[in-house]
Amino acid sequence: MNKTSVKADGRGVEIDREASRGCSREVIKRAISASTGDDEIIEVRVHDEETDFTQQVGEEQFPEVIEPIFTSLSTSTTSNEQPPNLPPDFFSQLTDAQEALLTVLADDGGMLLDSEIRRRIREEHGVSIKDSGTATGGIISGFSRYFSKELKNNLFIVESTDEGIYSRKLADTYKDEIKERLGTRDSE
Repeated sequence: MNKTSVKADGRGVEIDREASRGCSREVIKRAISASTGDDEIIEVRVHDEETDFTQQVGEEQFPEVIEPIFTSLSTSTTSNEQPPNLPPDFFSQLTDAQEALLTVLADDGGMLLDSEIRRRIREEHGVSIKDSGTATGGIISGFSRYFSKELKNNLFIVESTDEGIYSRKLADTYKDEIKERLGTRDSE
């Protein structure tokens, strides 16, 4: 499968990952139709042998534009492939925001809107986080700083609406271990 580099940066968000050609084409399509409006600007770049695409998108549209790179890999796992195990140093490498995000998702167990996740991170865990979609995306993209992109892609189940409203939950593969290690409500 040909791989394409998809990069985005701006407003504290930095994403750099390989994606399938189909996925990268979907990112391009979404970026072209996204407006910048009065939002802060985030630059999206797609590059391979045939393509060198750069587009500025508004902060509000950004999560919808890059969503395919977070969801396409989770559907490609076959029954013979196992998601990676959590590395031994996984919990010691988490930032406060990442630990709060995982705890919120483990406590709830179901799908949570990103806005609800951010509210609970602030209110229940005292972590300062902006109330924008890019804030949630930034926390999640940070998992690839210390861990594999494959692990990051397999940690969450993501759903989105046509309006770009995102919901997430922990993947069943990791939920029990995260609940046990982070001492969430159900394990107390």
